Amino acid sequence: MAELRNIDGWSLPPARTERQVLLHSFISTISMSSANDTPVWAIDGRPYFSFSSKSVWNAIRISNQVQSWVPLVWHKAVIPRHAITSWLFILNRNPTLDRLSTWGFDIELDCLLCGFVRA
Repeated sequence: MAELRNIDGWSLPPARTERQVLLHSFISTISMSSANDTPVWAIDGRPYFSFSSKSVWNAIRISNQVQSWVPLVWHKAVIPRHAITSWLFILNRNPTLDRLSTWGFDIELDCLLCGFVRA
């Protein structure tokens, strides 16, 4: 855009068509600012002068209510392996022997603690 503007205003090339004449007449009504351009991000109608991936993520993701068990499973002193296992059990997604057998895996259904054989 810098080559289309000078100190006096717009420096547009000569129009060749009627549409270009209309465009030139419209553009000449726009006054130019002497200030430098700065990019502005708008997220949910709120302007941000610097990019924040956190703000964009929070604007586009679908957020659910925080569950009551979340602070019990996810906290500073958590052992990741234990937290993930607890989380899977709470969501009923842990691959137990019963679940693996319903998925068609050929596994023994003997109790690992007492040796009881399930039919």
